[in-house]
Amino acid sequence: MPANDESRAYALSILGAVTWGQATAIVVPIVVALMGVLGAYFYNTALARRKDRLDRINRQLSELYGPLLSLVAASSRSWEVFRSRYRPGGAYWDRDPPPTPDETEAWRLWMSEVFMPLNDRMAELVVTKADLLESRDLPSCLLDLVAHVESYRAVTAAWRQGDYRENRAPLNFPREALQQYAEECFSQLKARQEILLRDTGRR
Repeated sequence: MPANDESRAYALSILGAVTWGQATAIVVPIVVALMGVLGAYFYNTALARRKDRLDRINRQLSELYGPLLSLVAASSRSWEVFRSRYRPGGAYWDRDPPPTPDETEAWRLWMSEVFMPLNDRMAELVVTKADLLESRDLPSCLLDLVAHVESYRAVTAAWRQGDYRENRAPLNFPREALQQYAEECFSQLKARQEILLRDTGRR
């Protein structure tokens, strides 16, 4: 008998000697171990993904939307205080009657020392933290914010040179739209953060 035939016959004789129970006893632990490894892999992968999502949301809240909401709230409150003292009701630059010299000076002072520093910080957040935005595209209220700030730079630069022909930027500050956007995004992210914290067992 050729050597290959002898090897085949020997293997068949061994297999024939293994009972079904013996085969089960060998295979089942292997299958169970494999399922355990796969289960642990998928669990750890899902946990890592949740952690990545939570880490990003934490950054969005702490580095962009939290500061943005605080600055918008501070700007809105400052605007309310300013308008309660100077020309309350209506547009500030109504021509009937136009602002007095004192009201015009107050506008320039508050704009230079209060509103522009706040607006600058908001615009800087948008520009430097754009990777943390919720949407792929830049929302129109953020575009308007940056455009407003940049256009006001020319106006305030002219004031510093003694040129007071312009008192306003060509584009108004998007106060209501910006506040709504900041509040909605912050609220949505906080809700997602709570869910992920609960899922990961952290509080």
